[in-house]
Amino acid sequence: MAHADSSGIDLEPRFGLRDLLGLRGSTAWLFLLILEAVIALYMMRNFGQSPPWAAFASLVLMLSAGALVTAIPVDPLPIPVALYAAAAPPVATALTVMTPTHDLPNESVWSAFASSYVLAVLVLRGRIRTAWLGVIAVATVLVALGLGSHLQPGTLVGSLVPVGTVTAISVFTAVMRPMQRSLRILREDAMMRAAAEATMAAADSERTRQLARLDRVARPILERIADGAELTAAEREECRLLEAELRDGLRAPQLVTDELSGAARGARARGVEV
Repeated sequence: MAHADSSGIDLEPRFGLRDLLGLRGSTAWLFLLILEAVIALYMMRNFGQSPPWAAFASLVLMLSAGALVTAIPVDPLPIPVALYAAAAPPVATALTVMTPTHDLPNESVWSAFASSYVLAVLVLRGRIRTAWLGVIAVATVLVALGLGSHLQPGTLVGSLVPVGTVTAISVFTAVMRPMQRSLRILREDAMMRAAAEATMAAADSERTRQLARLDRVARPILERIADGAELTAAEREECRLLEAELRDGLRAPQLVTDELSGAARGARARGVEV
């Protein structure tokens, strides 16, 4: 089920629409606050239409769903979170409409409006099919209640209008999909170039360090050899020890320290094979 849902919009988990829209860090928290405020403003209207317990329960459901679809930092959203976000709107709608405190001839179903925002964000978070299941569930609840005389036809039609919000976000997601894929490829290319540049810089730094070390320890004896001077037995032994020390630096540069090199040189001078 998870595979089928996420394939619907072809999101790459490391680069979702949250990244494309900049919904990270403080911007994401600001978006969350605005979303929660909008949901609360809609849901507070239910306190005049439904019993307090039903209005409060629906408010908690919608606020928690809005928080989850925004705050979870994984795209696409985990299936349990997506299912909760899709189930909360129809349950909240049913709670507020099935237990009215008075007839609702001209009142709007405010839970349906709040639901549209939660389900729209669910589309942005990579669960478009789950979001549309939530839309269908809300519409089913409204139609069933309308047939049961809880809602007038005009109220029913007006309450279905927020479906357009989810439709618009779904179209936006489909339009942005190629751009998202292109930006993902560009980011991967930039990361590869940065890694290559870092590798080249590290190699150049190591080469510079090795050349400086070679210049420091080998220049005097190399200059004597270049001048054609006859090397003494002590100098030839020094060349042997120096060659082994330089080879150690090439084999294990991270282990080369003055103390370790001195100990190895002393051991080799005593005839020990290191």
